[in-house]
Amino acid sequence: MIAEAFKGKTVLVTGSTGFLGKSIVEKCLRSIPEVGRINLAIRSSARRPAAERLEREVLSSPAFKRLKDELGEAEFAKLAKSKLAVLEIDLGRDGLGLSDASREQLHACDIVIHSAAAVEFDNPADLSAQTNLLGAARLVEAIQKSGARPHLVHISTAYVGGMLRGLVREEPPLDPGLNWRHEAAVLTTLRGPVEEESRRPEVLKKLRREAQSRMGPAGTPAVASDG
Repeated sequence: MIAEAFKGKTVLVTGSTGFLGKSIVEKCLRSIPEVGRINLAIRSSARRPAAERLEREVLSSPAFKRLKDELGEAEFAKLAKSKLAVLEIDLGRDGLGLSDASREQLHACDIVIHSAAAVEFDNPADLSAQTNLLGAARLVEAIQKSGARPHLVHISTAYVGGMLRGLVREEPPLDPGLNWRHEAAVLTTLRGPVEEESRRPEVLKKLRREAQSRMGPAGTPAVASDG
């Protein structure tokens, strides 16, 4: 059923440089050979253009080892070239930073699998909000503006259920009792005041005392490192 639904279709996968995104791309290439095209949403970094990130951060991953072993390196490279394309998207920017060509690519997508997320526990709150809240909203808005009507699959981050226990069904009404737009606005402006507060002399003194009480026996260098 899934293979039939994907047959000849153009798919967009966000988060394709991440663990889950790579697995989705590999599974599509290996198990759905008749998929039309897979666009990988990748943004250029300060060090590498998006196309180079595809080669270095996606196709070189151990996730593709089985497929490479089955096909051989040459046939795998041929398959990747025929099925995969980069769609430059920046979820951290309004409008996703799309070029005219990228908008046309987005409009041509029949299926969008949104698996991009910031899942590190120590990420600044504003960065997580930009990716996990505003990034998803920006993607939906860009799809709507493009005039496309793809089948959209959104993959929640692992801990979206919070402290809930047992089976948590994703059924309407999905009302957590929070205004996500308000939460995002607060989180994106939170870092500056928190950092400023942390530099107040009395706060620094308190943090230094706490560090010394915990790390004191290890010596002054350990306290400095912990700070």
